[in-house]
Amino acid sequence: PSLLKLDDVNWGPKPFRVLDCWQSSPQYSDFVLNQWKGISVVGTASFVLKEKLKAMKNLLKTWNKESFGELSVKISDMREKVNMLDIKCEEDGLTAEEVNCRKEWTAALCHLLSLQHSLLFQKSRLKWIQEGDANSKHFEHHFMALPGRRPTLNGAYFKSLSQEEASNLIIPFSEEEVKVVVWDCGGSKSPSPDGFNFKFIQDFWDVLKTDFISFLYEFHSSGKLVKGSNSSFIVLIPKVDCPQKVEEYRPISLIGVMYKVLAKVLANRLRKVIGTVISECQSAFIKERLIFDSIMIAN
Repeated sequence: PSLLKLDDVNWGPKPFRVLDCWQSSPQYSDFVLNQWKGISVVGTASFVLKEKLKAMKNLLKTWNKESFGELSVKISDMREKVNMLDIKCEEDGLTAEEVNCRKEWTAALCHLLSLQHSLLFQKSRLKWIQEGDANSKHFEHHFMALPGRRPTLNGAYFKSLSQEEASNLIIPFSEEEVKVVVWDCGGSKSPSPDGFNFKFIQDFWDVLKTDFISFLYEFHSSGKLVKGSNSSFIVLIPKVDCPQKVEEYRPISLIGVMYKVLAKVLANRLRKVIGTVISECQSAFIKERLIFDSIMIAN
């Protein structure tokens, strides 16, 4: 005989995340709007935004538990009620009151199942990086093994930005610029350590924008971030179909929503001018250039 022993592993508390199914609750929007306006924090703009997001996270945790609770348990209980009336309908028939109860319970069950479907769908939205970088070590070893002196860049000519392009990189952030970034991002992608995704920012932009714009203005003038605003989750993404070794994973960082908005605003500014200083040989990751162009030229 074989003895199989399974130990329960305590992974700690589950990370908080904003759920799309909350939108189905009529109280959700009013709750977020009223609670956000009621949170009072004193300090720098970045500190205020970080602490308000932290407070909102705790409030939403409590609200979720009270409003949704154990979704699977509710579905099981409601399904049992509907099944009970189905059996009674087949055996003895239903009274008018029971028919109405059956309709209400069936509608409630469908609603709970739609919430569960939304939750499972959101959890499954993992976008894996499929193209690996298996060839990088070959080139690394090749160039490190070259004998003789390494070439220098003394006297080489480099492309540079014009005065206007350089000035556009350092002008203060505008509200429209930030809004474009928020709406360009996938709303329900896996959230960061703070648990907020861009759909939450989009849905409540009218009340959140003041704090986000103040945070970006402050960063523009000081160049500093409050401690903890750039916290991240380090996640291992498989580079091959069936990874067996550590080197077959690529580490990526899932950053908080504050840092993500800032990084994307800066990236959008660089995107407008980076093609000016990057050689035409670099065809990937540059706006209006395609990696396929290099393949066509090579052929």
